[in-house]
Amino acid sequence: PKRRGGVASLLWTGQCDTPEVCAVLGTAGSLRFAATHHTPRTLEVTTRTSRTASRTEVLDFPEPGDDGAHRWNYPGSISLQYEAASVARAVRAGAVEAPEWTHADSLAAHRIVERVRDQCYAPTADVDAAKPGDF
Repeated sequence: PKRRGGVASLLWTGQCDTPEVCAVLGTAGSLRFAATHHTPRTLEVTTRTSRTASRTEVLDFPEPGDDGAHRWNYPGSISLQYEAASVARAVRAGAVEAPEWTHADSLAAHRIVERVRDQCYAPTADVDAAKPGDF
């Protein structure tokens, strides 16, 4: 495939409090996932309509009600029930995968993560020998 070039800026850490946002920027527009990005309640889809103008659509994904009966490890974790409900529907229908996220989708996501890892991680003796808290 022809490479078109691009730039990526990624930050992940367990060492500090981050804003937990995700933005994907492209030549024709952008996607912005609201915090917390692993269970976003809104997604802004911005499409460039001309050199100086754009159109933004906001998609809402309301968080289900929480009766307070459970303690969640991460903010927004209650929204994972959407995924569980999708799997339950697929199982009841006798399907081997959910239509919202197929096995092929999972494989594609893993290939993307592997490519990011391979392109962004350059192991060195210093990094490989580092212990938690060194950086």
